[in-house]
Amino acid sequence: MKFFKYSLIAALALSGALCACDDDNDYAPGQPVSGDEVYFPNNQSATIDIPTDATSVSVAVNRLNSDNALTVGVESTVTDSEGADVSSIFSVPSQVAFAAGEATAELTVGVDFSKVVPDEEYSLTLKLTGDNTTPYGASSYTYTLVYAPWTDWQLIPGEEGTYVITQYTSGAYDIPVYFRQSLVNTDRYEYAVCDLYAGGLNYTFSMDMSNTIDVDGVACPLVSMSIFQPGIENGSTGIQFIWTDVRTWLTHFVEVPESDVDAVIAANGWSQSYYNPQTGTFNVFVVLTGNTIAADGSYYGAGYEYLQLPGYKSYELDFNYTGNFVDPVNEVEYAVVSAYKSGDVKSYIYDIFPGKLEGDELDQAIADMKTSDDYDAVSELTTNLTFTLPADGTYTIVGLGTDDANEFVCTEVYSFNYKTVRGSGEADEWTSVGYAEYTDGFVCSLFDVPILTLDVEVQENNDYPGVYRLVDPYKDWCDQLGIDYNAGKHYMIIDASVPDEVILYTSELGFQMNSRYGDMYGSSMAYVLLSQERNPAGYYGTLEDGAITFPTGTLLVAMENYNNGSFYYANTDPDNPTGETDDDPYDPNWGQGTFYLDMSSIASTKSAQAPRATTQHAGEFLLKKSDVFESSFKIAAPKKQMKKSVDTKTLNEYRLVNPKRISL
Repeated sequence: MKFFKYSLIAALALSGALCACDDDNDYAPGQPVSGDEVYFPNNQSATIDIPTDATSVSVAVNRLNSDNALTVGVESTVTDSEGADVSSIFSVPSQVAFAAGEATAELTVGVDFSKVVPDEEYSLTLKLTGDNTTPYGASSYTYTLVYAPWTDWQLIPGEEGTYVITQYTSGAYDIPVYFRQSLVNTDRYEYAVCDLYAGGLNYTFSMDMSNTIDVDGVACPLVSMSIFQPGIENGSTGIQFIWTDVRTWLTHFVEVPESDVDAVIAANGWSQSYYNPQTGTFNVFVVLTGNTIAADGSYYGAGYEYLQLPGYKSYELDFNYTGNFVDPVNEVEYAVVSAYKSGDVKSYIYDIFPGKLEGDELDQAIADMKTSDDYDAVSELTTNLTFTLPADGTYTIVGLGTDDANEFVCTEVYSFNYKTVRGSGEADEWTSVGYAEYTDGFVCSLFDVPILTLDVEVQENNDYPGVYRLVDPYKDWCDQLGIDYNAGKHYMIIDASVPDEVILYTSELGFQMNSRYGDMYGSSMAYVLLSQERNPAGYYGTLEDGAITFPTGTLLVAMENYNNGSFYYANTDPDNPTGETDDDPYDPNWGQGTFYLDMSSIASTKSAQAPRATTQHAGEFLLKKSDVFESSFKIAAPKKQMKKSVDTKTLNEYRLVNPKRISL
């Protein structure tokens, strides 16, 4: 192999890939809050059961500063389900008193039990007055008061149920399940999940069998979930995690009027919580939030959790788009879709399609999937599927489940709207302008490998028209040749702003031919000569008729660990002779080599602008402006396989520092 004696290490230094500290930090600590900071704790149930023959019920009021005794004013309204005032039944005090040293006080509401109507839901709204409230807790709260006597809790006999967790953590757990029935409304039931977390009954699910929605032709009762705060704390913020069903969260935490809840659920692409009586499955759409962030509509995660009652055969698949995850290692954005299969489904296959798939197209896709051998079956009860999607828009996932006999027994078709969350930073510096055909001129010059032509994405720099980068130009190349591709995104950056003076910047190719050689880099002689303030005439590439080419021998390739990172001549021309010694180098007049980038199908409005002055190529653009292209000079990250799914722990670590906000 012939090599050009110019070190890759020197090239990286000359490139000026510098990182600057950002002193323009706009963060300022929040202003301190005066007073005792009194609030209603939002982890207490929104429903208060009125005991038989009760004379009073109580709600808790908390404060952060408990040094001194304190009395706080309280305003209240209490109405029945028709909105009529029922202050003759419930007497609410006008203040609540804290003893010195006590952080919690009980507000006692008097009850005239003789006037209470069984199963009637009364609304009690309380509001703290004065200047002792806090922005970190609720100063007003609405409770539901109800006298609804129940049977004793009874254990469902036989096998245990299965609870599938998807939000705070993930897993499927066999657990005892209890139930009870209302003594005044035989349509009302509650089921309890026991010992999922230490401490007895953890979740309760409530439903009225007469209040149903249609799910695939089945009348399914709507379900609500009790508010659950297990004492798990976000170590970085001190926020206590809370989760409950989406309807309870919207009305109880975000204070969305009940009349608007369905519209808000639909606007966020969420789903109702329901019980399927045919399969014995609770599908509860859960919101994971914190005890101080919910009021502004922020939350950490949202998606289905499941309770499968014992004694049922259930063939179910369910997909739910839970948002996006930007992998900090691979620098890749994924759409995350939680996937669930019921226990009687042995495994399933799935595929994703652009647009909303339906009708004949859907039927054909299902038929093709059933006869294809290209899909890997998924056997986990729950997992987070991840997809790297090319653009915002609607996508459809089709899943096919099989039973123990490997027969297809269920189909799930799920459409969702994807939108990138990378609204700032590197993604804003470049705009995708389409796909081009790229023919390798680097690796084939050093190794006996096929000269492949592949489709690659092309992006144009927003600040420098005519400066392009190829996105992962060797990823598919590696896949076809069975070579491991390095983790992360890898870009080949080409400055074609002056069509007769095209430069290819030192760029990672994104792989190793073997570990002894190390990572491969490509560059152009014109870039190296300009970096050395030498004349690059005759060594430039050209952009003509939408295609970029370089003269033979004027591209360079290096391997990080081989011969001190020296560059070797590349872009050789198989039809022309090559020099044999350093004194007999490649002649740029010998042809164009194999490197060929066909961008003729790309229409870029930016590159049609007037080109920059050529004087910018003589050092200023290369050195002073090279921070624009910093990503091309980073040493590749350690090898790591790209994820097909992301575990819930990693996903929630991302959510904790990137909480989402509801669309109202």
